[in-house]
Amino acid sequence: MNSYRTLSTGYFDLSTGKSANFSTSMEYKDVIKTLFADLRFSLSKRRQTKISGQDFVGDYILGYYYPGKQTTEMLYVSFFIRSESSISRNGITIPFSSDAYSIRGRLTSRLTRKSNLTCEVSYNHNINRMEASRQYFSTNRMSESLKITCAPIKILQMSYTLDHYCNQLTDNHYRHFFFSDVSASFLPGNRWKFACSIKNIFNEKYYSYFIENELTSFYRSYKIRPGNVLASATYRF
Repeated sequence: MNSYRTLSTGYFDLSTGKSANFSTSMEYKDVIKTLFADLRFSLSKRRQTKISGQDFVGDYILGYYYPGKQTTEMLYVSFFIRSESSISRNGITIPFSSDAYSIRGRLTSRLTRKSNLTCEVSYNHNINRMEASRQYFSTNRMSESLKITCAPIKILQMSYTLDHYCNQLTDNHYRHFFFSDVSASFLPGNRWKFACSIKNIFNEKYYSYFIENELTSFYRSYKIRPGNVLASATYRF
């Protein structure tokens, strides 16, 4: 599939049909050891009164919905989601399944007596399968956030934040995005506080990406506030 354009017709109300859901969760906390864990489980089943379809018309992929019965099942277990459904392509109903894995972690450490480091990582892996045609598509998404705070002297606090986002577009093509802030605050006494921050140091203005394969296509675009400087003075009565 090369140089296809995607069009959609009509409007589909996802609230139509019937659905059933079951969910439960467990949490564990050990404040002394700073250990936190949770397990969440959810099972849902939706019966819809319309079926999604696709037709190939020239250089276009035409998406639409037509009357019919369609069942979608979804299983969610903390870091794993599985869904099964079907799509009609050129009048032929094709079942497909989707698996999504997600892992998140956070680490906080004291670098020195006067500085701390916080690191957060999120990773998502999605797999789409069309067993009838033996087609498989996978994508990866990752984000990392690094924050360093320090107080070289008692009345001065500084912090630096760096965020990185990465989306896989094709097998060998990735879209990267970096976002960074820096801030400082000065507290000369119990009443006054002076603060200054520089937002979006790299002056990024847009972040967008497009993903397309045999099963799906979607476009994401985000408008970002340009780089700016904020300063403030606060007096407490």
